[in-house]
Amino acid sequence: SGQAAVRIPLSSVPTSRFELKILQVYLSLTGAVGENETILVALEHTGNAENRKLPSSNPIILSAPPRRSIVAATVDASLIPPIGDQTFWGRSPTALWRLTIDPSETAVNLDGLTEIQLVVDYKCVEGAER
Repeated sequence: SGQAAVRIPLSSVPTSRFELKILQVYLSLTGAVGENETILVALEHTGNAENRKLPSSNPIILSAPPRRSIVAATVDASLIPPIGDQTFWGRSPTALWRLTIDPSETAVNLDGLTEIQLVVDYKCVEGAER
């Protein structure tokens, strides 16, 4: 359908990391085919996320309006620099993400899609393992 949802759980982040903040996001639709080497995808951070704040390792719930950016997804699991500015800076990566193939992409074939890779580059505060 050209749409997918990916959840990054806080449990996937080491408990020694606090105050997670997104720097950039990369996407690969491995095995998909388009007219070009990349496929434009509207990527949405849904706004609800988890994080940790020192000194406690207990999760905190964050809620904000959704943010969306167009991301150039590769089709071969490689990572390329983002196109333009992404609107995700400062958000926690541990959230539900929605992907939608951009309507301008009229020749996308997802029959060979084998994997969706969402890679989030983030900064954090390192603390003691909890």
